[in-house]
Amino acid sequence: MKEQRKKFKEKIERLVENIADRRGWDSYEILNLDVFLYADGKLAAVDITVNYRDCKGNNEQLVSWFNKITQKELLEKARIYFIRKSKNLLK
Repeated sequence: MKEQRKKFKEKIERLVENIADRRGWDSYEILNLDVFLYADGKLAAVDITVNYRDCKGNNEQLVSWFNKITQKELLEKARIYFIRKSKNLLK
């Protein structure tokens, strides 16, 4: 079960990296990544929170809860929040 959860986390981390490259994020940080599995080891749901700085210099937070590891699924179910600029955030 731990190995399955680890594999799913690695896939999701790569997915976020791909999204960051395609969307032109200057930097990002995964704050929360929870993977929920069924008893048989199949993916039930993913809860993720990512802080990022976009190409325009805006600091934003992506929060998503999804059940298929695809870019479309993650982004369709995402909520984006604007974060007030701070000197310490995402250097």
